[in-house]
Amino acid sequence: MSENVSVKVIIEDDGSIKTITVNAQEFAEALDKVKKSTIDLKNEKINFAAFAAGLEAISNQFNQFGQVLGDLSATYAAQIEAETKLEQVMQNTMNAT
Repeated sequence: MSENVSVKVIIEDDGSIKTITVNAQEFAEALDKVKKSTIDLKNEKINFAAFAAGLEAISNQFNQFGQVLGDLSATYAAQIEAETKLEQVMQNTMNAT
């Protein structure tokens, strides 16, 4: 294997083609760094997705908790209303206090 690698690059500004010659070992090391950075970025995205899913699950649990509290509050209000009506009926029919 040669010690140098030549790469042709097209420049977008004017469409010209430039040839870049680099040391093969340095080029391989640079590619390895790019590969590692890409893998790290992928892992960070996966970790962020898992974190976001966890936050969504927590949010859903808080919503369900709020619904349960609402149901309990409505049940309590209905119980108070029933007891008040019963008390009124007892006062009207039996002079109970």
